[in-house]
Amino acid sequence: MKHLLLTLLWVGYFFVSPAQTDSLSYYLRQGEDAASRGQTLVAYNSYRSAIAQDSRNLTALRGMANAANELRYYAIARETYKKILVENYNDTASIRNLMVLHFNTHQWPEAVDMAKRAKALGLGDHQNWIIAKSYFEMGEYRSTLEYLDKAFKEDSSLAEMHYVMARCQLEMNNYVKAAAYYNSALQRDPSKAQWMFELGMTNLAVPDPAASVKWLEAALAKGYPLSSEMKDNMVTAYTSAGMYDKAVGMVKELLKESPTDIDRQFLLGECQLHAKQYVDAIKTYNGILQQDPKNARSLYMSGVATIQSGEKAKGEALCEKAITMDSRLAKMRQKYFNQVD
Repeated sequence: MKHLLLTLLWVGYFFVSPAQTDSLSYYLRQGEDAASRGQTLVAYNSYRSAIAQDSRNLTALRGMANAANELRYYAIARETYKKILVENYNDTASIRNLMVLHFNTHQWPEAVDMAKRAKALGLGDHQNWIIAKSYFEMGEYRSTLEYLDKAFKEDSSLAEMHYVMARCQLEMNNYVKAAAYYNSALQRDPSKAQWMFELGMTNLAVPDPAASVKWLEAALAKGYPLSSEMKDNMVTAYTSAGMYDKAVGMVKELLKESPTDIDRQFLLGECQLHAKQYVDAIKTYNGILQQDPKNARSLYMSGVATIQSGEKAKGEALCEKAITMDSRLAKMRQKYFNQVD
């Protein structure tokens, strides 16, 4: 009985194995024919059927991986290319394709790994940029700079390379260098509102207030959202650049969101004062006093605005009254009175 079972198993093997081989060959031919005609989905399904017959067949694996990649089945493409590398560790096409796939799907550590393997095998250009950008996205700025320097020597035409260099310099508090790279990035791609905003904020840190205003306004013109935070940034840029008329307008926009915000009302009064809008400044400070009659600082600043409007005696009396309410305001006397004199 035992010999009979062994005989049947051997007979079954010899009958099944050629059938599997025929099926594998059939699906491989079908996949190749479909791929040559541009029928990518048919090719994908054919190669998948071939892999069901032989999961380690490199022709089937390569065909399925390439078809999946073309169909944007990126997860399947990645896993299939990985299977190819299990069978052939230095399969150059798979390494190159995996490098690009990991990079495009933001799998940064894997992109670095494949790019370094591609670089070691001498597989074309751009590995240094892929490594640099991947390190940048991982927040490893020193490693980014190491490979970014190499990438610049190969080809410095890509706008994003200059942007990444700007961001790295910014992280290292090299504001002047960061501004220079932001400028060169925008020369290559002048469509980026986000880059304009970042350059505007960087110029505040340089400091270069006029340039800050230029780029923040350019960002807004390109569609950067005028949020409350952006309005605050614009006020800072305008006041730093001495553009108090524009600052007044922007603070008024902020006050539409929170009309009773005393800090913003003080800011409006300060900007109006610097813009020589003395009557408006007096109204602003008096408005604060209506909300808070004991606000000595607002009374003092109302006095300063009154002095600068030409009513010196009346203004000084208001300032003295404010100082009796809060003696700390006496320190402000020299600052503001010198501006008047």
